[in-house]
Amino acid sequence: MLQSIALQLLYRAVAILLGSQNWATVLTTVWDLERDTMLTGAQKRAKVVAYLESTVFGVGRAMLNLAVEAAVQWVRAKGPKE
Repeated sequence: MLQSIALQLLYRAVAILLGSQNWATVLTTVWDLERDTMLTGAQKRAKVVAYLESTVFGVGRAMLNLAVEAAVQWVRAKGPKE
C-alpha cells in the first residue's frame, strides 16, 4: 500500500516537472518499446532516451532518465502482460 502511494506521488511529481504533454510522450514511448521482445533492456532505454531527447525540449538528461525510470515502473505496474 505504501509503495503504491509512493509510486503515485512519483508519477505526479514527474508529470508536474516535465509537463503533462511531455509525460504522456514518455509513457507512450516506454509503453511501445516495453512490448518489443527483440531488444534488451539497455537497448530499449537507449532508444527511448535518444528519441525523447529529440522530441521533449527544455528538459535535461537527468530529468529524462528519471522520467524513463518512472514510466517503466508505471508500465510494468499498469500495463497488460503480453
